[in-house]
Amino acid sequence: MASLIWVGIISFVLCLVLTPLLRDAFRRLGILDHPGDNRKIHPSPIPRAGGLAIALAYVASYLVIRFFFGGEFDQQLALASKILTAASVILAVGLMDDLFGLKPWQKLTGQLVGSGIACWKGIAIAGGFASPHDAWWSIPLTIMWLLVCSNAFNLVDGMDGLAAGLGLVSTFAMLVGAGLHHDTQLALATIPLAGALFGFLRYNFNPATIFLGDSGSLSLGFVLGCFSIVWIGHSSTLQGFAAPIIALSIPLLDVTLAIGRRLLRGQHIFSADRRHIHHRLLDRGMTPRKAALVLYAAGIGVSAVALLHLSNLGNGSLSGLTILLFGGLTVAAIRYLGYSEFAQAGKMLLRGELGRFMAAQIDLRALEDAIALAPTPAACAEVVTNSVESFGCCVTRVRFAGHVTGPSIAPPGWTLRVPLDAGDFVELTHDFGHTPSSIHVGPLVDVLRSSLVAKGQAFTRTFSPGPQMVPGRLVVSGELAVGQADSR
Repeated sequence: MASLIWVGIISFVLCLVLTPLLRDAFRRLGILDHPGDNRKIHPSPIPRAGGLAIALAYVASYLVIRFFFGGEFDQQLALASKILTAASVILAVGLMDDLFGLKPWQKLTGQLVGSGIACWKGIAIAGGFASPHDAWWSIPLTIMWLLVCSNAFNLVDGMDGLAAGLGLVSTFAMLVGAGLHHDTQLALATIPLAGALFGFLRYNFNPATIFLGDSGSLSLGFVLGCFSIVWIGHSSTLQGFAAPIIALSIPLLDVTLAIGRRLLRGQHIFSADRRHIHHRLLDRGMTPRKAALVLYAAGIGVSAVALLHLSNLGNGSLSGLTILLFGGLTVAAIRYLGYSEFAQAGKMLLRGELGRFMAAQIDLRALEDAIALAPTPAACAEVVTNSVESFGCCVTRVRFAGHVTGPSIAPPGWTLRVPLDAGDFVELTHDFGHTPSSIHVGPLVDVLRSSLVAKGQAFTRTFSPGPQMVPGRLVVSGELAVGQADSR
């Protein structure tokens, strides 16, 4: 036990000394993170690549211990040695990105190589999660987990001290978990990381004088992912996988929310934005220091839940209750953060709007097909008249390929005219009482115009004189602003 404490203290002191030395060197070499877009909240250039200081302190602490104690701890250091081999690849990738800038596919390739080495060294999800005859699942599952953990900490590293602080809390939770299972190898692997992160926070907490950089955030997430896999190995049930997920839940939740909201908005999942968890707290009026402390407290809370879950794995009911407790806290946190994308998606599901949206898309496709199959201009007009009713519209006038209908009397509503070629048009009135379907009127107009223009070009038409209109423009009848349909 005393040797464990000494490893942590040595790592802490080394990082406390190395970090300012590297910080000053990075500043002289111009290895800086410059403020630019609205996602970066630091006002002046800050040295980055601070992950190198943590890595050096982590490794040097083992060298110091080995110098004083010889090979006494070689067997216990086997796990740390395996992880360091794979983590060195991730550190190198992060350093190259900090120094030169890498493309996303280059960073992903390096992460895949590092994850593959971890699997080769025996750091893989197995045990109760993958039986011997289907152990091939272990490799892709492990690689996916390590990629998610690495990039989760990379994404959450957007505010002074946040990634390092959350990493410290999660590392301490895994250290306690190692103690509960009397796992000396895991304890010796985690305690120098805890010491190094604690020393690094002296310079990384707000106002930060050095950043983790990709070298730090990617490596931190990767190493914690490896620790969590070892943690999982102590359980013979699938429920054991919940403990590390809970302990790492804040970075994992942040990356999950980022992907979810971008998918709901139709954006690329790797596009950058200013809607991460820490940004939402800042938008609520918190200072960077207070937001970091709030997330530290949340990290301590979920780590306590993870350890509670771990200690009750043998008791199915208590273990299930901790998972329910964590789920409830997660939902409450998402509601507090106020992500409008998920709130709107929930309303669509509860109110049946998703089903109406799907039905509208099907109706639009059916309208396209029906217009394409109509044999005459009159048949096209009839198809349009019958089809637009499902969108809360009615046709008041049509001029298409020599066929003219209307004007007809429509219920109170607003009217728009869809211009076609050569003065042709379709005039629609939308009933004020069908507001839920109004979100589909834009797509309806697009389908009507594109389908009828294409169909009109296929007919041999005789045009009657009429007012010329500019194709592509929608004219809203001003007389209908008070709710009266055009009767001309």
